[in-house]
Amino acid sequence: MHSDWLKKEYDQWVDILELSTVDNFARRPMVQRMLSINAPKHPYDKLNPLEESRINLIASLGGLSFIDLRFDVQRMIYYAQRVLKENPTHIVEIGGGVGQFAAILSALGYEGKYYIYDIPQVNKFQRIYLDSIYDELGVFVQMEKGDFDYCVSFYALGEFEDSVKYWYIENIVKKCPHGLIAWNPHSGASDVITFPCKVEPEPVQSHPNNKLLSW
Repeated sequence: MHSDWLKKEYDQWVDILELSTVDNFARRPMVQRMLSINAPKHPYDKLNPLEESRINLIASLGGLSFIDLRFDVQRMIYYAQRVLKENPTHIVEIGGGVGQFAAILSALGYEGKYYIYDIPQVNKFQRIYLDSIYDELGVFVQMEKGDFDYCVSFYALGEFEDSVKYWYIENIVKKCPHGLIAWNPHSGASDVITFPCKVEPEPVQSHPNNKLLSW
């Protein structure tokens, strides 16, 4: 059953992060799978020298080289550049991984507020990770709740059980005037989309059923 798969997946994710540090998390196969480190290359816009230096620093965290991480980092840059074109001021992310997307947004110049909905143990790791980004780069967004004007979710919301998915859609997604979601229903998850949005295939697909939702 999907619920059994999901519980096992997230239990393993939490267990691995609790054993990891900012310096070694990316060496762990479970983390590599959850972050899709072998994702297909995404064609992002050229970075300026400051952005490139910041991205290289972010990519070096976790214990792998930039070469090892290049596809996952490129994918996040691609989506971050797309989000920044909308000029959001308060972003909410559903399922934040280790906090990499928030870090990359900041590296590319985002100075607004940000909040991540996630499992408490994962939130704890995200804050440690993002604190390390602030120490190294001197830039980062304020992590706080509020009236969000933009919602993002990458390969998380689509996997949730229907009851959990419904809560996020009703309480977060529908209350954000704009958003971008990489929708990744698999392992038995429902693929029914219950809110008005533009639906298109993910531009560079890591899975044939992936969709990109925007509004």
